[in-house]
Amino acid sequence: EAETLYRRLITLREKALGLNHPDVAASLNGLATLYLEQRRVAEAEPLLKRSLAIREKTFGPKHPDVASSLNNLGSLYQTQGKYVEAELLLRRSLAISEKIFGPNNTRLAPAMHNLARLSESQGNSAEAERLYKRSLEILGSTLGPNHPEIISPLDALATLYLGQRKYSEAEALYRRSLAIRETIPIMQRNELS
Repeated sequence: EAETLYRRLITLREKALGLNHPDVAASLNGLATLYLEQRRVAEAEPLLKRSLAIREKTFGPKHPDVASSLNNLGSLYQTQGKYVEAELLLRRSLAISEKIFGPNNTRLAPAMHNLARLSESQGNSAEAERLYKRSLEILGSTLGPNHPEIISPLDALATLYLGQRKYSEAEALYRRSLAIRETIPIMQRNELS
């Protein structure tokens, strides 16, 4: 049903606003995200590419919405095993966000996290660790050390350490993640799983 609603919204926005309006790009991105959640990668890719093209044309190459689109497409390419393309897009996304928001803004976290995952998948554990830690530092100093958004990079860094057989470091991070989860109301916990 969500797919039908997104498609209808895209059609309505295209008719009312034109094919290259930023609101169309946002709807395309939403539908692509739905497809990614359903593992329909091949259907998501053209939507993300079109969304990126609209945003670049409308806002220019160094806009936060462009950075978001680059991050989404880079993440998709990583899923497809297109590591070179993924890295270029993710690094560009991070650079745009750093320039716009500064080096300590939470909006850097998604690109850092995706770059860390990419580095990890390519066997560059040191770079992955650096990026996970930097993401944790930014999120922790900005949102607080027990904010739910810290759970994902905590778990990712713990998993990296587990793979490196750094069991005590991994355990400490998993325990911290669990402690944060336990402070979250049950309804919110289900959303984080």
